[in-house]
Amino acid sequence: MTDTMKRVMSIVYDVIDELNEQFAEENRLEKAPQSALLSNAGLLDSVVFVNLLVLVEEKCQNEFGAPILLTDDLGTEDDNSLKTVGSFIDYICRVVEKELPTLKATGQI
Repeated sequence: MTDTMKRVMSIVYDVIDELNEQFAEENRLEKAPQSALLSNAGLLDSVVFVNLLVLVEEKCQNEFGAPILLTDDLGTEDDNSLKTVGSFIDYICRVVEKELPTLKATGQI
């Protein structure tokens, strides 16, 4: 597991903890790669999912020192990138690894 993956996983799991505080125990999202996000089995409605995205972007900015926009590449990604916690973490890692060198090269961070 790469350093980026560890950092992103920690961010996503912290956000899941924050969101889970709003739900009854039986409706909480499990912090596991196979947990469904956006699918028929997913527990998140669209408002909660948007909150998840915003919180993850904020924490990524704090962690990596640069703005990370997760919605910019969604249309170019395969349909599976938001289905589970694990695929979401993989997607964020790809975005971070793509964006950070560009931001460093342009002097934005």
